[in-house]
Amino acid sequence: MAPFSSIAFAIVTFVITLIAKPALAQQSPPCPPPQLEGVVDTQEKCNCFYSLVGSGLDLGDSSTFKSVFAEDSVQNFSQTGQYVGPEGIAEYLSFVKDGAFVKDYIRIGQPLFLDMTGTTMQSCVATVADRRRLPANSEFTVDNQETCVDVLNGSTIYYSLTGNQAAPILIEKINVYLPDALVSDLIPLFADSPATANYVCDVLVNTCKRTKTSKSLKSSKSLKSFKSLKSSKKRKTSKAMSNCLKEFNALPTVDEIGALTYIDGDSKGCRILHSFFAYRVASK
Repeated sequence: MAPFSSIAFAIVTFVITLIAKPALAQQSPPCPPPQLEGVVDTQEKCNCFYSLVGSGLDLGDSSTFKSVFAEDSVQNFSQTGQYVGPEGIAEYLSFVKDGAFVKDYIRIGQPLFLDMTGTTMQSCVATVADRRRLPANSEFTVDNQETCVDVLNGSTIYYSLTGNQAAPILIEKINVYLPDALVSDLIPLFADSPATANYVCDVLVNTCKRTKTSKSLKSSKSLKSFKSLKSSKKRKTSKAMSNCLKEFNALPTVDEIGALTYIDGDSKGCRILHSFFAYRVASK
């Protein structure tokens, strides 16, 4: 998948990271913000905009989550499922931040503030986008290919204002969009690798003590990344392991429904995702 060479948006990028929290307390910022006159065009939208900026939220940095997410906050990503609460949402992020299959989720440039349609005095709606770079871990790619993907990530954030300057927003829901090609092109690069099959089955058979009758893995809290399988004691090849590898290799790589590619069903992609989550839980 070719990197994005440009992002053709009519809106000029506004460098939100240059707006410091202390400035909000010292003076009223301009409304509308510079270069966002067509997007942040009411006082309600200005209040929501500056509160989101002042919250310090970075959807690629889980350390910013606890001040903006409640235990019932929800993040929806069509291709993989729903994640609830700051820890659950951080778990979703961990798949591309911890170095097992994807090494990092690196922001390139500044976020784009695209739309605030639906914002009222009681609630805020903001659609933002940013470009991220995802370097793959070649240990788990087919033929150990070195791969790096640049992708445009979009999020629509539904939130309310708290009146607390230290934690000015509370997010109720985020709908996340990533291009389908990221799933349809990147997951097969991992799924068809023998190293990935061994990883998944080692987690199922040895880490989770799962057997052939196990049907699914449920995601949970996330902590340490996968690095110890290489250095741990060599696992004996067992019948359970052989059966697991046979079953895994017989699965479809992804689930294709309509125009989207999913990894939340009975597929290699789903097993990869949830094996990673399960290993992190077991490694606590």
